[in-house]
Amino acid sequence: MYTTAVFCLFVLAAAFECNAEIVIRNKDGLTKIVHHKVKDNFFVAEKNKIYKFDSEFNILKEQEVNKTCGNKCNNTFTVALVDERNDLLILCGTHHGGLCETRNTSDLQQLRKIPGVFPTTETHRVQGMVTYDTDKEQSYLTIAKTLDYIIEDATYQKIIQRYIMETLTESTFVSLVSTLSFKIDYRSAFSSERYTYFFTNQLEDLRPNANYTSKISRMCNKNYRSFFDTPIQCEDYESYNVVQDALLVDVDRIKRLYITFAHAEQTGNSILCSAEMEDINQKLKLLQERAVNCSYNNTFGYLYSSSCLNGIDGFADLECVFNQPYFKSGKGTVKTNLLSKTNNKEGYITTLSTTKVENKDVLIAGTSNGFILKYVIDTSDLIKYESLSVQPNDQIPIKSVLQIDEESTYASTTTTVYKFSSTKCSEFRSCNATMEGKNPLCGWCVYSQRATRRNDCTYQGSPNHWLSALSNCTSLQLQPTGIPIGTNKTVKFIVKNLPQRLENDTYFCQVEDSQVLETVIQGDELSCTIVGKNEHKEVSMRLVVNHKTENISIAEAPFLFYNCSSFKRCGKCVETSGASCWWNTANGACSLIEGERQDRVNQSKDCPRLEKIHQRYIPSGVDTNLTLQIRNLNNIVQDEDKSSDADDISIHVEFQSNRFKCSDITTGSIHCTINGTTNIKKENLLLQIYYETESGKVYIDNPYSIDVIVYNCYKLSQGKCNYCNALKSDYICHWPSTGEGCVYGQNVSAGYTCPRPEITKILPRDGLTGPGTIITVYGNEFGTENDTIKHDVNDRKRPMIVNRYCSGNFSDNYIKDMEGPEDFSRNIRKSFQCKLGPYRSNNTTRNETRFYLMETISEINGSNVLPIWKKTGDVYVLSIEPNKGPAIGGTIISLTGKNLGIGNRAVKSVLFDESETLCVNSKVQSFLDPILGNVDFRVTCKVNINDKRMPGTRMKFSELTIPDKEHIKTGEEVSELFFNFLPNPEIGSIQPNKGFLSGGTRLTVKGQNLNSSSTGSVIIVFGRETQEIGCIIDPNSADQVLCEVPPATPGIRSALGNSNPSNSQRKKRSNHCDGCVTVKIIVKLDGVESSFTISYFHDPSINKFDNNVLLYETDQQYLEIEGENLNLVAAMHDINITIGLGECNVVELTGTYMRCKAPSSQPQPGIPGTTLPEVNVTIGNIHTTVGYIKYKKNFENVLIIAGAAAGAALFLLVLVVAFFVCKYRKVGSKAKALEKQLNNLELEIKHVAKEEFLDMQTSMSTVNRNLIEQGFPYHSYQQYACNAMFATDYLMSDPVVSSYKMSDELRARARTGMERFQGLLENKFFLVSLITTMEKQKHFFIKEKSNFAGNLCAIMMGRMDYMHEVLQVLITQLVEDPSSKRDVKTLFRRSESITEKLLSNWLSLCLYPHLKDHTGSLLYLLYIATRKTMEAGPIDALTNDAKYTLSEEKLLRKYQGSATDEETTDVKFEAKALTLNVVVDNGEEIYPCKALDCDTVNQVKAKCLDQIYVNYPASQLPVDPTELLLEWHAGFSGRMILRDKDNTSKRDGEWIRVNTLAHYAVADQSNMALVDPRNAELSQQEDYVNLAQIDPGFDVNSMGSDQPLTAECSTSHDEENPMELKQWHLLKDDDANKKEKSAIDELYLNRLITTKLSLVKYIDDLFSLVLENSKCPPPVKFLYDFLDDLAEKQKIDPDTLHAWKSHSYSIRIWAMLIKTPSILFDINAPSYVSESLDVISQVFIESFSRTEQAVSKESPTQKLIFRNELTKFRTHVQEFYKNVKENVQKPDELGQYLTSINRNQQETTFNKNAALYRLYEQIKPYTDEILDDLSICQETRCLQLNKKLDDIFSMMEE
Repeated sequence: MYTTAVFCLFVLAAAFECNAEIVIRNKDGLTKIVHHKVKDNFFVAEKNKIYKFDSEFNILKEQEVNKTCGNKCNNTFTVALVDERNDLLILCGTHHGGLCETRNTSDLQQLRKIPGVFPTTETHRVQGMVTYDTDKEQSYLTIAKTLDYIIEDATYQKIIQRYIMETLTESTFVSLVSTLSFKIDYRSAFSSERYTYFFTNQLEDLRPNANYTSKISRMCNKNYRSFFDTPIQCEDYESYNVVQDALLVDVDRIKRLYITFAHAEQTGNSILCSAEMEDINQKLKLLQERAVNCSYNNTFGYLYSSSCLNGIDGFADLECVFNQPYFKSGKGTVKTNLLSKTNNKEGYITTLSTTKVENKDVLIAGTSNGFILKYVIDTSDLIKYESLSVQPNDQIPIKSVLQIDEESTYASTTTTVYKFSSTKCSEFRSCNATMEGKNPLCGWCVYSQRATRRNDCTYQGSPNHWLSALSNCTSLQLQPTGIPIGTNKTVKFIVKNLPQRLENDTYFCQVEDSQVLETVIQGDELSCTIVGKNEHKEVSMRLVVNHKTENISIAEAPFLFYNCSSFKRCGKCVETSGASCWWNTANGACSLIEGERQDRVNQSKDCPRLEKIHQRYIPSGVDTNLTLQIRNLNNIVQDEDKSSDADDISIHVEFQSNRFKCSDITTGSIHCTINGTTNIKKENLLLQIYYETESGKVYIDNPYSIDVIVYNCYKLSQGKCNYCNALKSDYICHWPSTGEGCVYGQNVSAGYTCPRPEITKILPRDGLTGPGTIITVYGNEFGTENDTIKHDVNDRKRPMIVNRYCSGNFSDNYIKDMEGPEDFSRNIRKSFQCKLGPYRSNNTTRNETRFYLMETISEINGSNVLPIWKKTGDVYVLSIEPNKGPAIGGTIISLTGKNLGIGNRAVKSVLFDESETLCVNSKVQSFLDPILGNVDFRVTCKVNINDKRMPGTRMKFSELTIPDKEHIKTGEEVSELFFNFLPNPEIGSIQPNKGFLSGGTRLTVKGQNLNSSSTGSVIIVFGRETQEIGCIIDPNSADQVLCEVPPATPGIRSALGNSNPSNSQRKKRSNHCDGCVTVKIIVKLDGVESSFTISYFHDPSINKFDNNVLLYETDQQYLEIEGENLNLVAAMHDINITIGLGECNVVELTGTYMRCKAPSSQPQPGIPGTTLPEVNVTIGNIHTTVGYIKYKKNFENVLIIAGAAAGAALFLLVLVVAFFVCKYRKVGSKAKALEKQLNNLELEIKHVAKEEFLDMQTSMSTVNRNLIEQGFPYHSYQQYACNAMFATDYLMSDPVVSSYKMSDELRARARTGMERFQGLLENKFFLVSLITTMEKQKHFFIKEKSNFAGNLCAIMMGRMDYMHEVLQVLITQLVEDPSSKRDVKTLFRRSESITEKLLSNWLSLCLYPHLKDHTGSLLYLLYIATRKTMEAGPIDALTNDAKYTLSEEKLLRKYQGSATDEETTDVKFEAKALTLNVVVDNGEEIYPCKALDCDTVNQVKAKCLDQIYVNYPASQLPVDPTELLLEWHAGFSGRMILRDKDNTSKRDGEWIRVNTLAHYAVADQSNMALVDPRNAELSQQEDYVNLAQIDPGFDVNSMGSDQPLTAECSTSHDEENPMELKQWHLLKDDDANKKEKSAIDELYLNRLITTKLSLVKYIDDLFSLVLENSKCPPPVKFLYDFLDDLAEKQKIDPDTLHAWKSHSYSIRIWAMLIKTPSILFDINAPSYVSESLDVISQVFIESFSRTEQAVSKESPTQKLIFRNELTKFRTHVQEFYKNVKENVQKPDELGQYLTSINRNQQETTFNKNAALYRLYEQIKPYTDEILDDLSICQETRCLQLNKKLDDIFSMMEE
């Protein structure tokens, strides 16, 4: 029976989403789990494998079914059974027409197979079972499956297959439908006594409109000759018409059927039902007898027709002995009883099984959403007690579930087998919780006072010591339950489920927690004498057992010590549990006195009490009559000896501190007039009713808390008439005609009395003049739903909005979210809506706007309410963004223009190429204009997905349409708008494939053409949960996209929280990631998606500082923060550490700590009001403060470190001197010895230079973070092409990208001439002849040849395929030219010929995408690393000499800086690092900028700008550093402008020193400002000098008021003897300081090596990527193959071929890019960086030399310091050439590549006419030579190319 009580138990059932252990994963088509009960083995089969497991589900055997097909077998096992008597495993599958086979359960070897016997498929369910005939001692296999024929019995190996007739042959239905195929879906089968039962889903019969239903079928076991079926359902739940599973359970010797049904759609939930088999068989017998007697019309039957057996009684006794088949269908329905329902989260039940737990029958169900539900069977009910989930938040249908013992539950899906360990019951914290849980495994161990398994309870063998969760807790009942105060009494204890008393156990009773009294035991009863308390109090009475000196509380119950006089109301007096009191109605007193007098009551039903108030609504401030219904008024008496009538009783009401006397007291009712007030809408207030006695007031009970409602009409109406009219009838309110507001009283006025409707807002605010705009009018006093707004289209009083009538679609909008909706009976109109007709010009009344409510016309509130109508021409499209995307589609296109958001902000469609289907899902979106700051609108649509679309195509914008046929075109200033289709992104991989729960770490997507897309995102999918986060697409990077790992969903967090294995055994068997959850992640780039997996780990833990404060020694330099799993997911670029307002750049990261370079002095706190700076750590999305930091200088440590450093420096000096003494020994000096000494020196320097290397990495980490946000500052293709082809001075004098200056007359002639000239250039014969002629001209020098090649390439933009053909001819000529044979090895070394320069230009122009997508990023990082390394040390601003450099010539050898003696050689070049707090032009944002105290003012300005605008393109920088002033802010409003030279600059004879920060004594954390001197406000400020801060070394007297601190010229103060002063910064550049190479100068070689060590990683990364053969671009591959062919034809030696390849591409292109990165990047590279880059470039060139020279003392410095790297690079070069040659280029790969280049070049704005004219000017002096050569060549002569050129010359020179 499905009862409310059972339902409550369901609610209380425990629901655990336990984490399952996966014992099998990643399989395909797993069968149900089958169990061999005798051997306690499990078997599972998949498509081509069978697995055998032991009782713990450890794998014992794995057997392949068909070794010939492996994993490609297209087989699904539909039946898996065990014949325990014969020790056989039976499997039936879909392969070979339906193969059934038997296998030995020991070794899984096949014994016999019968192909085609059971042609099973996956279309319909198959059911099988094994039964045993004890008489014949044979096992039987029965298969139920939809078949088209009947197969007789077949016997093999004691197994007999028997078939049930399902889909019958066509002859069965000849009389009805000739081509009938009737399908039956078998869901379950079992055998009981003499019958076999099947449960199916099918059509009810053969009627065309037959319903789908569930049926129960019954057959005789003996011969399967008798078949009967009939519908089965659960009670009246007809919508649950699909049976999912059924099984038979023997419950207390009663066989019961448990069956589950779902909806036909198999969605949502399911129901679980039951019935006794005896009842079912009785019903089947009755229905069968009716069918046998032909009581039913069987016209539409689907079974074999059987004759009627009228008059036969007891057919059930005869049916199993019939010799012929007898098949019938019943018409009645077998009904079962509903026991339980699943919820939508659990899904519908898919499978059922049963087991026994603690001798209780348990039903286990698996669901469609991956849940395992457990029910304990309690007679005819089910109690749900546990819910498990195989994958929380993921819907995985369960295929089978079983529990063999009490320890484990197994569940399987089609791919995975899960194991759940049973609970240990510790989740239940009390006995009541245990009983509510109903888990039969658990119980309450009374003496242990905890929930346990039975075997875990110490005295579980003694009765009632372990109370099962299906029983009840020990309970205590007291008699009596209370005693009066001050009295003693014996209390009897009645205990249920009392644990059996053990030896020496003693019982006590305990009152509260203190008093313990011994209990008296009399037989089975316990009693205790209680000493009364002197206060009224309820306490807890406990029964305590003393067991082995331990007091154990067994049960407890409440007990009351009461004082009757403490009760002041009758109800409390007589109802309080435990108290035995009487209420005296005469005097209103509660006492112990008992009696039968009228004034004594002891039951609540006799107490006077308020039953009802007839009028509960009281208007504020108005006298209101109330009728109070009071029960038991007659029980009130005023004299002990004489009863009084009710009329004599004086009853009053207390209300809002006022007293009102009631009158007209009748039996049971009183009448009172009260007055209440409220200043709010309404108040619910209680009435205090009392009657007076001689003893005072006696209050009448109000047990139901009946109240009255005081209301205020004005407040309820909110001051509005329509609100007042809409109030429900309980509120007596109206709006008078005088308009005084909503007041109390009935409305007596006729007609509509409300004020005129007031229009306050009309939306939209604009629209087109044509019809169709949907307008909404808002305002006040728009009436209610009972008040009509006139809107008939034929009524001239219908609404008009700015001369436009409402033409239809009228609707009212009512207030939906009003406060207190229960107070109103009618809807209140807040607005109305309609569709407007066309604009009607009205000359008499302009902008007429009105509507009529009833007969009242509206008015307008404010002039800005009215919308503005515009014409179609005022709305147009101006741009498309983006204008390109992947060919497959998916790009979100934004159309911007003018007034695109007009009207209803709606768009019907966007048309491209006149089609509505190319861009779909169009809509209008608002956005904030970043320039104007106002809100504007754009139209967006999504390019449709079409995988057939080809790259290189495009679609043209046609128009966009808005509702009611308005067509929006492009604006007049725009001719055409196109969207171009690019190659589709190819997503290859993601790195890394892991993250932590909070997310936020960098996720790099690798692939090709990734920048074809404009938007990207990554989406994690976990069940139904998704989490999406956007990516950054760098338009200049095609091979990678930067994303972030999304934060984990709640489901992932829950799964990871339960992912830790509970024991080592489970951990050992788990083959998935330990401590993580792997989920699906989708990378989405426009319309391209790729799926990967990513593993989520727990967040790393970051330790906080002890006592929240860290004492930091300033000499430490590095701050170390500890934690756990810090680098498990995160890398250094994911981490940001700040100290107050300062930054601490991460330089090292391990699993247990991270180290960052701390500011040299204590930064300012970032939290206002604090004195110490806080340390904040950010890792991805994890933000935490680890504490505060306090800087402390340890002078003792400084001395120790200084001594140690001096010793180390002395040791290093001795080592270096010893090395070079050996170096200069001529006798016995060998190259190997020298190289060994160099290696030893480098090892020593590696240790010394470690800190310099970490400093550089600190700066680089900031650069890398900004690169993620901004990308690399690549030049545009056009600017890159200009840089690659032309010198800067040539571009300035001859701008080929702008109009070339010429007269109008010349321009008219030149246009025609240049068009003809271009036509000649596009003829290959002409062009080759022209170049050949120009090559021979002796006075056509290299510079002119270079410009010739540049102009020609500019003309051929978009024709790189043509240039490719020309170059093949020219290079062949160059190699085969006899005049070049003697210098053939030097070809391509120097671009001395036009051909060589053309080849260089062609390669450069074609390599731009390759540089951006592959190698350019590492070139930029090398440049930045070089710059940051050099700027870490002093750099002379005048000579460019630097402490850290790779150039020996530019090595800073002396440094007159901070040292006291200016001429002292400071070997270590110590310079103090400062952090300056900089603002730009008095802006609000403060930028921490690093500089050195030895930096000049201009150097500081440049460094600050570089750190403020990190990685900004140089062309986009707002200012030049030389144009700004550096202003030092100190003191109160103190300002001082710092300059390189002023009147404080140090002078020494003819020398003047450039000012530095040290000169001005600028301290760390000083405040600076970069200001524009052109700013009038700033220029008027007077200079302020803080004398206390200025270096005392200069003359303070020079600071007089008449001589301000200003810049001055480079002359002496002695005006009579003016003299030019020489400037110096760090080193005076005079004859005494000339850097002549000497032995002592070699001491500085260690800093060259230090610089090299800090850069070697970046150099190695770049060189390795350039020489990666898999990244070899197609043009280079073509060139190398072409040179290989030429070398083979011309018999060129390998060394020469190697030289050709190296000089034509690697050296020619890359050496220049390394030396001059500004060709590719928009940067202002300082000149001092170029010196070091030049050295790296030389190393690159040297790497391509095939012969390795021995290192000697005469070797160049770069060969000395890069000797090891050169050896490695040379080997790499040889492998590169070898692998490139072996790789085969695809036939059309180069062609496709050049087509893409041509497309990019066509988008440039090169002025080809200017380039043509410049080229013409270059060849004009050689007219005769060119014409002669054209005449000699046969091809050009035949084409008359010489004549055509001569005509051009003649026309141009007229």
